[in-house]
Amino acid sequence: MGNCFYSYKMPDGKLIMVGLPAKKQLSQMILVSQLSQEEDITQESIDVLYDTASAILSRNKASIKICADELDLQQIRQFFKGYGAFIEKELSRPN
Repeated sequence: MGNCFYSYKMPDGKLIMVGLPAKKQLSQMILVSQLSQEEDITQESIDVLYDTASAILSRNKASIKICADELDLQQIRQFFKGYGAFIEKELSRPN
């Protein structure tokens, strides 16, 4: 599982290969999922969403730093949807 990467096309057209999340990032993804289901979206929850996406996207094969300013909310949602499916698929694989 260590050499598995998720391909994501950045808004500028650059393709990056994102690895599996570290424990801290996985915990942040769970928090983001919970926050996105709340009825009242706060500035704090938006900040967590952008910061988490930036941190995870920055864990890419080319070591390119991705700033939250490079993304919009729709792109972040799309990324989390695809990346979440990727994680589930990788974790369900037999060793």
